[in-house]
Amino acid sequence: MNYLIDFENVSANFHEMLGELTIQDKIYIFYTDKCQKISLDQLQAIALADWYLIKVCSGQNALDFQLSSYLGYLIAKEVGEKQGFTIVSNDYGYDFVVNFWRKMNITIKVKRDLPSKSKKSNKTTEFEEKFKQLFPDINQSTFEDIVKIVKGKNKKLCDIHNELVQTYGELGKKIYKFAKPHL
Repeated sequence: MNYLIDFENVSANFHEMLGELTIQDKIYIFYTDKCQKISLDQLQAIALADWYLIKVCSGQNALDFQLSSYLGYLIAKEVGEKQGFTIVSNDYGYDFVVNFWRKMNITIKVKRDLPSKSKKSNKTTEFEEKFKQLFPDINQSTFEDIVKIVKGKNKKLCDIHNELVQTYGELGKKIYKFAKPHL
């Protein structure tokens, strides 16, 4: 497995998010001047795998773009090999990268730090999981916009339906049909 770590985003606990590593695993840690402290415990946790520190330029989303470019390089380099790719980040912007490669039959996973139960109820998490199974091409930002429409205060069902259809067209009808039992 190739792990690409967005160190700006998950620096404190990325090593806990990886799970069991093997000597075949490769870890690419992308960092900037803003975030370059790695602990000995973190290094010890990844010692079994091959790991590389990749310092990149900083700026708005700069690390994300450089990590995504490097991912493309690794995919091209390892064509024909049975290597997997996992981005370790809490940044939902990588969903676009995952969807892009999915269309080319390349599976990329994104591993995120699991939210605590105090942040999200089980009901919300279950709704989100089912939603993403039915609508895999909808990114996190769009999902959050849909939730705002669906969970809007003092809205009637017909208002929710109309806003979804007006905003998303035919897809809005399908989203409403899915969401209605959860309202």
